[in-house]
Amino acid sequence: MPDPQPARLGVFYDGGWFHHLGQYFGRHSRWRARPSFAGIHDLMRWYVGRVTDQDVHDIAVTEKHYVRGRGSDPSTTFDAVLEREGIHRHDVRYNRHGEKGADVLLALEAFHRALEGAYDTAVLITGDADFVPLVERLQRLGVRVIVPDIVAAYLDDDGHEREVGCARALAQAVDHAPAWEELFEEALKPGYELTYPFLWLDQRFDADEIGPDGYRHGSISRWDDGSPYGFVTDTVGRAWFVSRDQLVGQRESLPLHQPVAFLGDPVAPEGKAHPPALGVRPVPHTMFATPPMDDLIEFLRARMSEDELVAKQCAADGPWTAGAEPDRPPVDERVAAYLSRLSLARALADIEAKREILRLHEGGDDGRCPTCPEESPCTTLRLLAEVYLDHPDYRREWGP
Repeated sequence: MPDPQPARLGVFYDGGWFHHLGQYFGRHSRWRARPSFAGIHDLMRWYVGRVTDQDVHDIAVTEKHYVRGRGSDPSTTFDAVLEREGIHRHDVRYNRHGEKGADVLLALEAFHRALEGAYDTAVLITGDADFVPLVERLQRLGVRVIVPDIVAAYLDDDGHEREVGCARALAQAVDHAPAWEELFEEALKPGYELTYPFLWLDQRFDADEIGPDGYRHGSISRWDDGSPYGFVTDTVGRAWFVSRDQLVGQRESLPLHQPVAFLGDPVAPEGKAHPPALGVRPVPHTMFATPPMDDLIEFLRARMSEDELVAKQCAADGPWTAGAEPDRPPVDERVAAYLSRLSLARALADIEAKREILRLHEGGDDGRCPTCPEESPCTTLRLLAEVYLDHPDYRREWGP
């Protein structure tokens, strides 16, 4: 039997909607990081492989299109990012009434390329219900349609309630609507070997990505325990393969998010998915990369939100009780009594108490703690953060 044809994906970005999605993930999600194009493309390959039971190496992104409104003074740096990722840019000019025609242009491009047989699975990066007719027509052509789903409410920097979401009509019309957050969670698990899904940009470097010291720069985006290799995401979101042999100083590995400087040709060798990074050396966080969660207060808020989510998930499985388990010794009476007092209400009360402590000790306008006679972040907040000492976003300089 002949080998099956590789699956071909067409990824189509609604630029305006994707901008809002990036703002949400970069500033308000628990990760505080924007999705990268390379990360999204590989994540879609991984997802299609899972739902079709295909090897991810047999799945390719053959079409990449980004449609957006464009003003008179567009960002040439962003243009360079799209070009480097091989994404075709389609511009719709703004006029005095605003942007007109971007949705129509995206639909025409996606439908036209499907008629030409350029892809068999469409990934629409949008949440607009206006694309339901496009979905129906693609499906009639035998094209599978995927729209990553999200419904998230948040407060913007001015304290106004905002929402980023996918219309229910669109999510119900497509073949698959996996949740964005669940996709990212899968990509962050050990053993996921494709491109790290997030990006931290260093705005001091221009699109040629060469720093003033002559090196490329980025941060470690994956290095599993005991692995002889890892990955770097550079300042424009490209993933690089890092062998342990290329670590300067005979290091065995580097920690997640560690900023690095390195050399290398951005073209991947034949048969390889990523270009190799050469002479990789760690550099201070303050030099070339903006580490995630660099504010202790934001770090604490994120951890408390995670604790609250986990507590509610635990409570959903039933009451919190202490009981004997097979192949385990009986629980000590004092331990059983302690566990029996645990409940969702107690866990949430503990989180709310910590949030109130955080509110009372947030820095004032003069940079000092309004409660303690010391600079912010004060010892109280540092002690709260020390509970999460083993978290990858915890920074040693926060220690009390």
